Amino acid sequence: MKRTLHSVFVILTIGLIAGAAVPCARGQEVVMTNINIEQQYSMLRITYDLVGEEDDYAINLLLRNKDDPSYSYAPKGMRGDIGEEVTPGRGKVIEWDVAKDFPHGIDPSTPLALSFEARYYFGFFQKYTPYLVGTAAVVGAAVYFLLSGDEEESEFPDPSGRPGGW
Repeated sequence: MKRTLHSVFVILTIGLIAGAAVPCARGQEVVMTNINIEQQYSMLRITYDLVGEEDDYAINLLLRNKDDPSYSYAPKGMRGDIGEEVTPGRGKVIEWDVAKDFPHGIDPSTPLALSFEARYYFGFFQKYTPYLVGTAAVVGAAVYFLLSGDEEESEFPDPSGRPGGW
């Protein structure tokens, strides 16, 4: 029984450590270069180059107020090389129909600026693997504990065989 408790303790400890682990951020930097913005009526066309060493990045564009640092708006009318799973390369394009987000226009006296955010994209398995491993270890320890319990000796004698030998 003591060996079983020791094994369960070790398995649970490993599970808790794996479950508490946080996915580490990648060391490589992502850089957006050659950013160019063109406007045609209510459509903005933003081109850029994405330089990085990883497979996928998350690219976000935010509208910020220069006078109010707490103001941040993520436009909804954007399409193209934006969002999650954007691969590095040249000639990336984002198109933003400003009229979809601001049908009545934007007050020209408001000091707004576009802010680009690029970061490494953690996919589902990269993000949740430590938690899945921890959960599997805890469930495995529980199953091991339940199925490998020590049998206690009974006060009753073992049953005799059946008559006739079957």
